[in-house]
Amino acid sequence: MFRSAIVTSIGVVALACQFFLPVAVSAGEVEDKLTERIQLGIAVQTPFKEALGYLSRFHGLKIEIDEEAFARENRKNPKDMRTSIAKMDGVFVNTFLRYVLLQADAIYIIRDKSIVIVPNTEKGKPLSFPPYSEKELKAQEQLRDAVAKKGELKIEKDVEGPILDTSDLLNNQLHLRLIIDPAEFKGAGGEKAVIKAGKYAFKDLMAELLKGIKATFQIEPDHIRIVRQRES
Repeated sequence: MFRSAIVTSIGVVALACQFFLPVAVSAGEVEDKLTERIQLGIAVQTPFKEALGYLSRFHGLKIEIDEEAFARENRKNPKDMRTSIAKMDGVFVNTFLRYVLLQADAIYIIRDKSIVIVPNTEKGKPLSFPPYSEKELKAQEQLRDAVAKKGELKIEKDVEGPILDTSDLLNNQLHLRLIIDPAEFKGAGGEKAVIKAGKYAFKDLMAELLKGIKATFQIEPDHIRIVRQRES
């Protein structure tokens, strides 16, 4: 029921926004809005436009899709695509936005008072997200330090199950903030992870979690991101 309530609330928000029509903010405030914290205590699936509408309504961001930019790249406007949103409890708005856009092969740019969604290519050449803000970079360093200082993490009993469920278990028991990148694990949430009971240093625990699914981790400003291991 809780899951349904969240999905419904996101849909109502998008409808109330009449497709991205929030109160405008000044250009100088956009970066501050992106580093507000967001609370999403359960994973959901929702249309792309509704996920963005949620940010518009609750965080005062004006969000637009550059339809002409998608057309120039022979790409479909992603507004109606379905997106999978992981549990994101206490992450930055920017993190939520990036995970939604990664699934659409899109990025954003800041144009005056607006966040503008564009394809992640221009004339076939790859484009990247804007660099992290000073606040995010500081938070990233703090998270790196916190991870480095973590003592032994104790797993009471053997754990085996889908990677999504296993990572949620670790988040709940060990107060980690692991997020699996849905763009890199499309349809792969059922891949099995196995962790033997015991005491682990953080890096050893992550190696145990990810060894069977060809994945690695990256420390982001507000979470630990699980991504596919790149071929060397």
